[in-house]
Amino acid sequence: MRSALSASLVALTFACSSGALVSPSNGQEAGAADADVDGTVGDDAGNAGDTGPDVTSKPDASTCTGTLAMCGGRCVDTSSDSSNCSACGRACTNGKTCQSSQCACPAGTWLCNGSCAPLSDPCQLASGMPAPWGIAVDNLNVYWTNVGPSSMTTQVADGSVYAVPIAGGSPLPIATSQAGPLDIATDGTNVYWANAGTAAATFADGSVAKAPVGGGTVVPLAQAQKAPQGIAVGGASVFWTSRGTAPNFTDGLVQQVGINGGTPVVLNAAGQYSPTSVALGTANVYCFWASAGTAAMNYADGLIMWATAGQAATAMVLASPQVWPINIAVDSVNAYWTTLGTDPNNHTDGAVYRRPLQGTTPSAIATNQLRPFGIAVDSMNVYWTSQGSAPNYADGAIWRAPIAGGAPVALATNRARPRSIAVDGSAVYWVESVGGGVWKLAK
Repeated sequence: MRSALSASLVALTFACSSGALVSPSNGQEAGAADADVDGTVGDDAGNAGDTGPDVTSKPDASTCTGTLAMCGGRCVDTSSDSSNCSACGRACTNGKTCQSSQCACPAGTWLCNGSCAPLSDPCQLASGMPAPWGIAVDNLNVYWTNVGPSSMTTQVADGSVYAVPIAGGSPLPIATSQAGPLDIATDGTNVYWANAGTAAATFADGSVAKAPVGGGTVVPLAQAQKAPQGIAVGGASVFWTSRGTAPNFTDGLVQQVGINGGTPVVLNAAGQYSPTSVALGTANVYCFWASAGTAAMNYADGLIMWATAGQAATAMVLASPQVWPINIAVDSVNAYWTTLGTDPNNHTDGAVYRRPLQGTTPSAIATNQLRPFGIAVDSMNVYWTSQGSAPNYADGAIWRAPIAGGAPVALATNRARPRSIAVDGSAVYWVESVGGGVWKLAK
């Protein structure tokens, strides 16, 4: 009898030391002691004579219900498990967590070039672009123009138009070999831009062009234009400014043509002094633009103008005189514009203005700005860029101020000569001509 008992103990000892695993029912690692619900280890109550481990069946998929799934021998919630998000083995990466079965950036962050980054930090969408100027955005992409290193000074047409997904990625060239592309607009199907032309041709070889948002054939809408700069699209038409004949730019035009081309309609009654930017009012019924003024007057004779879309020679003055107005934005209530300020003051006297469309007197939103340039508006705020101080332009900034009035707030500082700006429901976008960056920042 003692021999039989000894043999049994030897067999049991061998089985335990040989690595044979026990699958506990309480989720412990195999080989660990089996704990009762009261936390004691060993015998169950009423089974004092039972010295062996409790052995139960291994869980199977039938025990995982709802959003639980059997992954790696255990039930996990695939709606929130970042190692098994929506399916076993589907791990969230680059800072994302599993939220409602989708890998997404956690609160306080957003997707920037594939990784989650703080909302408070600017996100760089592109770098090293050759002198970016204009920017536009739709629901999917950000679009911008690159003047190029030579277009504005020589005969070489080396400008380009690019796009990148809103969340970042690889920039896509939409058009190359363009002659000084400046402002850009989109209707979600095509992008439209103004080519200023080349200095060698005294900018008389400018053009207005379009191409599909995903790239494709570039279609000219107007050619032999004199230094086009501003552009807007709406109501199945494209609107643009042509600054006029260099070097004085006193015969500028504001024109309109269908998005598929045709004969342009001239909206201004007489030659404008270097019209720069253009914007559309409610329902695209009215067209607004900024005329920079004349060099002879140190650009102190600038104007803000408007006209009825589709009607020739209907231009009216909205605000005058303005000191070098450069860019304009419009909503259903107001027109907003930036003024560069004067050369004698090194452009430290730039400003941002607002005038009610049904009112008479402009009011200043911000003064003493360093070369304010691009401007955009949403339902609550006005946004603009300040290019900074010559010669390095390292102190540029992105600004915001409430439409209803209030102190301006710098959203981003120490920017490298920011130019044009655009907004959507969640972010502000801009280009920096020094360093060639394309950026976004959460509102």
